[in-house]
Amino acid sequence: MKPIKTFAAIIATMTMLAAFPGHAKLTRDQRISDARAMISLFEHRYAPAIWKSEYLDIDLDVIAATLLGEAYKQDMTDEDFYAAMARMSGSVKDTHNWFLIPSSYYAYLDFGCDYVEGRYLIKHVNRQSLGNDVFPFERGDEIISMDGVPVWEIIEDLAKFDSQGNDLTEKRFLAGNLAYRPQKFFAHVPEGKVDVEIFSRLRGESQIVTLEWKHGGKPLAEAKSAAPYQQSSMSLAAEIPLKNARALADLENLRWSAVIEDKAHAMEDRIGDLKPFFPLWENFKILTEYPLFTGMFKLGGHNFGFIRIPTWSPQSPMAWLELMTKIIPRLEQETEALLIDQTNNGGGLICLADIMSGFFVSTPIPNLKFQIRANRKRSELYEAYVLQCEKQKKDSKECRAIIEIANELRRALAEGDSLTKGIDICGGDGMIHSVQDKSGRKYVYQKPLLILVNEWSISAADMFPAPLQDSGRAKIFGERTCGAGGSVITTEYLGYSDFRVSQTETLAQREKETIAPNGVSTRYIENVGVTPDIHYSITTDDFLNNYSGYIEAVEKALLEMIR
Repeated sequence: MKPIKTFAAIIATMTMLAAFPGHAKLTRDQRISDARAMISLFEHRYAPAIWKSEYLDIDLDVIAATLLGEAYKQDMTDEDFYAAMARMSGSVKDTHNWFLIPSSYYAYLDFGCDYVEGRYLIKHVNRQSLGNDVFPFERGDEIISMDGVPVWEIIEDLAKFDSQGNDLTEKRFLAGNLAYRPQKFFAHVPEGKVDVEIFSRLRGESQIVTLEWKHGGKPLAEAKSAAPYQQSSMSLAAEIPLKNARALADLENLRWSAVIEDKAHAMEDRIGDLKPFFPLWENFKILTEYPLFTGMFKLGGHNFGFIRIPTWSPQSPMAWLELMTKIIPRLEQETEALLIDQTNNGGGLICLADIMSGFFVSTPIPNLKFQIRANRKRSELYEAYVLQCEKQKKDSKECRAIIEIANELRRALAEGDSLTKGIDICGGDGMIHSVQDKSGRKYVYQKPLLILVNEWSISAADMFPAPLQDSGRAKIFGERTCGAGGSVITTEYLGYSDFRVSQTETLAQREKETIAPNGVSTRYIENVGVTPDIHYSITTDDFLNNYSGYIEAVEKALLEMIR
C-alpha cells in the first residue's frame, strides 16, 4: 500500500482543478471541503489502514481520489454526494466504519428477510398489512429478484455503502435491508411500486407480486447552504481542565467496541435479546432472568449450567458482577459443564469482557493488547493528563493506562509509526486474573466451558472468546465471529453536510496467532474474528424447525466435553 501521507498530494492536485458552482443545495466548494474532512479522518484516525491493504488489498489512496473526483463534479445532488461519502466509508470492509446521513427517513415493505445457506429467505410477514391474498408467501420462501434485478446484485450494491468485516455478517445484515432502507445509511430511498419475485416452497414455483414502498420519518431537510462553525470563546484557563476530562473520555472510547447505531434494525434481528435465539430445553430451570438470564438443564443424565450474555453494554455492569459472584459458586457446585451463549451480541465494554473472563480462569491468562492510531491530538490529550497524575501521585488503573499510552504515542510519532505497540488499555498487567473478593476468596468456574458464537458476535463479543480460546480454557462453538476487532468512535456532525462518521481507532491483538480465512497467519481480530473449535452453520431446516439441528449439535459438543 502507498503511504497514507499521499492523501495530501491527492487533495493538492484536486484543488488545482477549476471550480464553478453547481446546481445542488451544497455548493461544489462545500462538497470538496467535506470530502477533504472525510479523507483527513482516515488519514489521521483510521487504525487498520495498513492491515486492510495487506489483508484485503484495499488502497485508501485510490478510494480518496475517487471521492474527491465525485465531489468536483459540476452537477450533483446532495443525495449523490452523501452516497459518494458513504461509499468511501463502506469500501474498507469494516463493521465499525459507517457513514451516517442526517435523516430520519426510511422506506419499508411489510416483510423481513434473512440469509440462510446462500439464499435470501423471508423471515416474517406483517399479516395485518399483507394478507395471504396479496402476499401468498411464508417464512422460508426465497426472494429471487426486485424489479427484475437479481437479489445478489442488490446486496452487492447495498454493501458499497454499509459493508462488514465478515462476508456472512454482511449478507445477514443486508438481507434485512432488502425490505428496509433507512436514508441515514442509504442516501437514495426507494419510492413507488416494486415487483418482487419470490419462490414458494409450498407451490414449488416463482411468482411476482407488486408492492408499494411505505415510508416513515422525514426526508433530508431542505437547505440552501450550511452555516460555518463558530469559533469557541473559551479561555485557556478554562480549557486546561477540559483537556484532562477529554483524555479520560478518549480512554473510555478506546475501551469501547460495539455496533448499536441502528437500534430498530438490531431489535428486528434480535441482537441484544436477553434470551437466546433458539428454544431452551424442556427441563430448563431458570435461576435468574435479570440482569443476566441464567439457568440449569439436564442432558443424558448430566447437569449443565447456562449463562446468556446478550451484550457487553449493560445498564449496570456492577449488577452483572454482583450476580456472577452469587451464581458462579452454585454452578460450580451443581453442574458438570457450563454453556455460555454469546450469539447475537453487538459488543460494548472491552474491560467488562476482561473482568467477566476472570470468572472462568483459575490462573492468569494473557488478555488482548491494542495498537492505537497515533496522532498529535491524542498525544496532547494524554500528556496533559499524565501531568495531573504525576502531580497528584495517582496510581489508578486509568493513570497507568494513560501514562503507557502517552509514552507510546510520542514514540510512535517520533519514529513514524502509524500505530503504537500493543497496550493493555484496561490498565492492568496484561493478564486476566481470577475474580476474588478482598479476603482472597475466588469466584471461578473451573469445569468445562463451551461458548456459543456466531457471525453476529460483534466487537467486544469478538474479543471475549479469544483469550479463553488461546489459553485452552474454553471450546468455541458455532460460526466465525464478525471480525470487528478494535475500538470505535463516532465523530459527530461534521462540515457543511452535517455528516457523522464512525471509525476504528485501534487494532486488537490476540496472544496467539490464528489462521485467517484466506490462510494468512495473524494475531489481529479485524476481518478475521474468532474461528470456532466446533464449526456449525445454521441450515434451512434449522430456520424452519426451531433450530433443532443446531441444538442437537450443541448437545453433542457438551456431552463430549465431559467424557
